[in-house]
Amino acid sequence: MKIDTLVWVGLTTIAIGSAAFLLKHFADRIEKSNQKEIDTWVEESLAQALSKKLNRPVQETLAALRHPTIYNSELNREIRQVVQSVQLIFSKESSSEYTVKLYLLYKDASTFSTIIDKSWDSLPAIVRKHFLQTGSRTVRIPWEFPVI
Repeated sequence: MKIDTLVWVGLTTIAIGSAAFLLKHFADRIEKSNQKEIDTWVEESLAQALSKKLNRPVQETLAALRHPTIYNSELNREIRQVVQSVQLIFSKESSSEYTVKLYLLYKDASTFSTIIDKSWDSLPAIVRKHFLQTGSRTVRIPWEFPVI
């Protein structure tokens, strides 16, 4: 083989490897952004609901949800005493439109729920994977409170 050919093969290999690295990097950033957007929505929605239930300020409740190990352990105990479960329910509305429902069940059997609309591309990868693998129109994921 000529040296010119080897140089071009080497440069092409480097270019393809670099492009693949950059694509993975951008895909990871988009995935983190998608997950963060939903996490923020969940935390803020839970803070609104729980602050009403516990008669506490929203910002105090939100801080307790986001930073349970450093913020207000008494409030975290109160939250755990009233919450039975939290679920995220992803539903396919059309080929590109999805809803995400936050469903909060209290131990006294009362509930709170709220919904947002999302596109396929803004769903977390794990949810998209489940839709693709199962063909289901609904994906249910339990939401766990951060460990205290």
